[in-house]
Amino acid sequence: MQASDGTPLITGVTGPDERALGNRDAKRDRGYAKGYVDVLWRSLPGAEPAGTGVGTGLQNSVHQCVDFPSPYVELDPHDSGEVDSSWVRPAEVDTLLAEPTKARKELGWSAHTGFEDLMSIRVDADFESQERASGRRRGQDGTR
Repeated sequence: MQASDGTPLITGVTGPDERALGNRDAKRDRGYAKGYVDVLWRSLPGAEPAGTGVGTGLQNSVHQCVDFPSPYVELDPHDSGEVDSSWVRPAEVDTLLAEPTKARKELGWSAHTGFEDLMSIRVDADFESQERASGRRRGQDGTR
């Protein structure tokens, strides 16, 4: 994404070294923090919290998270960086997935923010942060 004067709004991604990843195939149950705060509040009055059953019940890989914003920042989604073993966690777990049935049954809670909405929220937050840092707005001439 560029400002009208041609300067990039998203900076710091200059090449493969800047986009090094660990295990891009690792899958996680990714949810929105606001939803998790809600389930924590719901579990406070009870004797037992929902425990490990808090999550979306869906998984997405690191690769999917990296590829999602590619159209917004004019990057080739097939070039998601090189794997760098120094970014791989020593005790890496390839897949983490919640079973949210208990939270749904006992607390009436379920995740309301899906993966695409969550990634959009994150991309928008990154744009806003970059706009604050650069003093430019998307689609503007770079002045405030």
